[in-house]
Order: sequence, then structure tokens, then C-alpha cells
Amino acid sequence: MFLPHSIQDWIPEDHIVRFVCDMVETLSLSGFRVNPRGSGSEQYQPQMLLALLIYCYATGRFHSREIEQATYADVAVRFICGGDLHPDHSTIAEFRTVNRALFESCFVKVLELATTTGVLKKVGTVSVDGTKIAASASRHAAVSYQRAGEMIKVLEAEVQQLLLKAEEADSKPLADGLSLPQELQRREERKKRLEEARRIIEQRHEEQLRNAQAQAEYEKKKEAYDKQELIPTVASVPAGVRTIGNVLADSGFCAEAAVTALEASETVKVYASVDRQPHHRSVADLEKKDPAAVPDSEASFTDGMRYRLATPEGQALYKLRKETVEPVFGILKEVMGFRRFNLRGRDKVELEWGLVTLAYNVRRLFRLGGCNLLGKGLLQIAEA
Repeated sequence: MFLPHSIQDWIPEDHIVRFVCDMVETLSLSGFRVNPRGSGSEQYQPQMLLALLIYCYATGRFHSREIEQATYADVAVRFICGGDLHPDHSTIAEFRTVNRALFESCFVKVLELATTTGVLKKVGTVSVDGTKIAASASRHAAVSYQRAGEMIKVLEAEVQQLLLKAEEADSKPLADGLSLPQELQRREERKKRLEEARRIIEQRHEEQLRNAQAQAEYEKKKEAYDKQELIPTVASVPAGVRTIGNVLADSGFCAEAAVTALEASETVKVYASVDRQPHHRSVADLEKKDPAAVPDSEASFTDGMRYRLATPEGQALYKLRKETVEPVFGILKEVMGFRRFNLRGRDKVELEWGLVTLAYNVRRLFRLGGCNLLGKGLLQIAEA
């Protein structure tokens, strides 16, 4: 036999899968949701399932069935599973959906690792941005008001046809497999769901009309939503991971009330664009400009922020936003291939997003330092 006898010898020493396994084994994590009696279906070590999810998400495999198949076909995944263990897709899916607290804890500990090893500075700048990712939604929940009305008319016509068939059933034979009561019930239930959807849409429409003066076109609505997210997004940074110095955000997140609230802390300074920044740089943008005039004490918030970003310090800092947060979304979508949530419901979507970002951070740590990071700080985090 010319191939190695042990699965350990199939994987290079500097492979990311070794980093993932070593990290999961070393972290002091608790709170796994498992079957304590060991009854029912086959049991697997929670650490193994966690490493399996992190590695597969980091390498662009998000579906539980796809991960199950990888336990047979991918050598690195077989390394995680010990070579001959193959958790099925239902086990993987259940472990993923019931262990949100575990993923959140692991997420913070990975950031602590980055801080301890010097990859992530303890005090520094935070960049804020957002992106759109498709989600799986109910067809009836997403149906438009007009389309729901058209479908209701079709169903009403079909119900009338079925009632006529019921009246003619004694004189004309019915097609094989056609059950009039079941068909009528199915259409009536679907009609009720569509009517309920129209009712909800009408309520939303009335609410939008009441707030019409405070809203504009779609893009302005989006910005209004983003403006409410600046404070929660900054607050989501764990205090033990980083002390925030500067906050960088685009115009969609810039709101005077939010900026004032953040800067109530003397350590925080916000650099938020008040104007839409075009991606294309014109010739005028490349020309050297005279320093902007310092605004007086009566200047508006917009003028003050515009001046802050026009200073050399502001320009240098704001440039970092394009180099830090924007590439993250590019890697998540283009490299890892995460473009659609596989789970439904807000809670499950947040759970999956946490797992995706956890996998991204692990992948990033490996790229920056690889297995050498484990000896520098991971053990300290586990003991803490």
C-alpha cells in the first residue's frame, strides 16, 4: 500500500483544518446542547461537530446535506471526523440550530485570541458598513398586494368550477384521483391565506401613508434604517476585545443624534460621510486642494462633519474603511460563496450569520498567523 495508513499523515502540518481542530479543542467552551442519556441516534462529540461546521463554512459549504457528503469525499473533513465517522445532515442541522449561545461564545473567544496575539489591536478604529444577502421567505409572505388579488380571483373561479362538478357528479364520471372535497378545501384554505396576506399588506400600506411625510424614495428609506443601526452596531463590539477610538461610517449611517450619543464618551470620535461618495474618482478629485476652512461655532452638524472628513487626518482614517470592512463582504460572498441564508426566521438567520462570521474570523486568523498563533495566546484564553 503506497498511501499513508493514518489520516493524520494525509493533511499537511500547515493546513487550515489543523488550525480549526486545535483551536476548538483548546478553547474552554461550555453549554453544548446534547442528548445526556446517549439514547436514540448515534452521538458525536460536540467539539467535532463545531469544528466540522466552522471548517465547512470557512470553505464555502453551508448546507447540512453538502457537509454530510463531505465527510465521505473530503480528506480534510474526514480528518475532523476521525476518518470513519459520518454525522448525517439532520444531526448537523439540529446541532447548528440549538447551539446559538455556543457560537456566540466562540465568536468572542476568537476575537480575544486575535487581541492576545496582537493580530487585533486592543484600542483602535471600528469601521461600519452593511450588505444585502438573499433570504428564504414564504411565498405567501412575499406576495404582492396586486398578485394576491389576482390569485384570489383565480381560486374563486376554480371553486365555482369544482362546485359545478359536484352538482354534475351524479351524471358525469369524475377523473381518477379527483377528490372534490379535498380540492375545495385546499383552495379555500389557500384563499384564506391570500386574503390574510392582503389584509396585512393593507395595514402596512396604511401605516406607510401615515408616515409618508417622513419617508422618501427607497434609497432614503434604506438610509433612514441604517441611521438607526449605528449605535447598536458599535455597541456590539465586545468590551473585552477592543476599546473603540474612532468610528468610520458612510453617509447611510450618519445621523446627528447617533453621532452625538457616541461622542458622549471622550474616547470615541466619529468620521461619517455626510455626502454620497462616488466610486469613480474624477480628475478634480486627484488635484491638490486648499485646506478646508475651519467652521465657526454656529456651523451646522453637517458642515462640521464635512470639515472633519476634509482634514488630512480624516481623509487618512476614512480611507481605512474601504480597506477594512468592505473587503469582508467581498470575501464572504465571492471567496466563501455565502450569498443566501439557508435558515428561515429572524432568530435562525442571526444564528447562521453568527456562524458565517465566526468561520470568516477563523479563516482570517489562519491567514494572518496560522498555527503559530496557538502557542502565543490561545492557551491563555482557555485558562481564563
